[in-house]
Amino acid sequence: MTLREKEDVVFGKYTSQIVPDGALGEAYESVPRRLLVILKEPNDETGWLLENGVDFRDFARDHKRRATWDNVARWSALFQDPSIDIGDIDLSSKESRFQYLQGTAVVNLKKIPGASRSSYREIGAAAEENWELLREQFQLYRPNLTIAGGVFGIIKAQTGRAEIPQSKGRFPYFKHEELGVCIDFYHPQCRRSKTELFRFLRDQLAFHGFCDQRFNNGISL
Repeated sequence: MTLREKEDVVFGKYTSQIVPDGALGEAYESVPRRLLVILKEPNDETGWLLENGVDFRDFARDHKRRATWDNVARWSALFQDPSIDIGDIDLSSKESRFQYLQGTAVVNLKKIPGASRSSYREIGAAAEENWELLREQFQLYRPNLTIAGGVFGIIKAQTGRAEIPQSKGRFPYFKHEELGVCIDFYHPQCRRSKTELFRFLRDQLAFHGFCDQRFNNGISL
């Protein structure tokens, strides 16, 4: 079975109609570094996503909602090549943007669309209710790095892992056999500049050893 077929098996176990998500490219399993970005939920109060059968695995290839997907592409490019400069990342077309997303999976904890300012409690309840299905999905990806975009507390609670603080209380993290290094980070659509987010993530990659030239497939030798 292909990775996408395995994802679809998991999605078929949900009892409600959902917006599928996951690996953004067929090359995900073959890239040297695998990135997982976990977010809250699809943002749609109109019902359009469900009515039109939108699949986020395909949606990312389009230019819609560029505030989110352009930052995810920048983060993906940086993770694959920590020496890259933000100005060298070509997002001028959907084809150029998609090349950076090949090694990335994006997963929403709550797969039924909601508002852009959803209740954290509601997201947490959905994650708790469907945690075993979410775990099945996470196990397909074996990420080296997981970016928790505004949902770190929920993931920490569900995994039962204690967070490891960093200086000044920013970007706590934990390590997990299914999630790799999981860091508390910003949502890609947050109101910070793309340059600032890029710099923050580069600092985190350095902190966790992902900038080490000896890094190979998630293992510092």
